[in-house]
Amino acid sequence: MNWEALGAIGEMVAAGGVIFSLVYLAVQIRNQSKESRLGAINALTAVYISGMDARYSTEEDDYDE
Repeated sequence: MNWEALGAIGEMVAAGGVIFSLVYLAVQIRNQSKESRLGAINALTAVYISGMDARYSTEEDDYDE
């Protein structure tokens, strides 16, 4: 093998590494987007539940009297 062949093999390995890292990055960004969306839904649900809990707990107190 000469130096040109070794250089070509090195470039192919480097190109494969770049492609692999781009695919890995895309998967990580997709997962992060899903987690962010689910976190926002969870936060909204918690706020809604606490609001409903506060609303109905005060109404129950009115009926107890």
